[in-house]
Amino acid sequence: ASRLIEEIRKPSAKEHEEIALSQEDFDRLVTWVDLNAVYYPTYACAYPESQTGRTPLTAAQFERLSALTGRNLAALMNFQSNRSIEVNFDRPELSPCLSRIEDKGSTQYQEALAIIRAGKQRLRERPRADMVGFEPCEVDKKRQERYSQRQKAEWRNRRAIERGERVYD
Repeated sequence: ASRLIEEIRKPSAKEHEEIALSQEDFDRLVTWVDLNAVYYPTYACAYPESQTGRTPLTAAQFERLSALTGRNLAALMNFQSNRSIEVNFDRPELSPCLSRIEDKGSTQYQEALAIIRAGKQRLRERPRADMVGFEPCEVDKKRQERYSQRQKAEWRNRRAIERGERVYD
């Protein structure tokens, strides 16, 4: 559903008609888009306990916000829907999900707004992967360390092969 991929498949601009990608390059680009790499620069996340690993709301907060707003937020957070954002952590009071609560002075509205503001604060304390100051969660730090160790072993083995040497693990 990406506009970039659509433009490559069926160019709308004359200067794009000459774009020619190998199948491997096209597959690589589609995979990159599918992994949301345009938005998130890494697989690692700050919130592994959340449904997508990207939201600073806890599962309990997310569930409560859904109940307060009457909006099934969990159903909107999947990779097959392309719906608009319901929560605005930059300006919580402008979160679209809050528009479903008519009485802005009600305790229901105030509680929902407080949940979003708490998410904003958590996001400030622990930024997402697309934000300055991001630190991966412990699980992702360990995963990256294992990957780095495997990569070092791979390079050591390649050098040994080039030199005709044997290396034992």
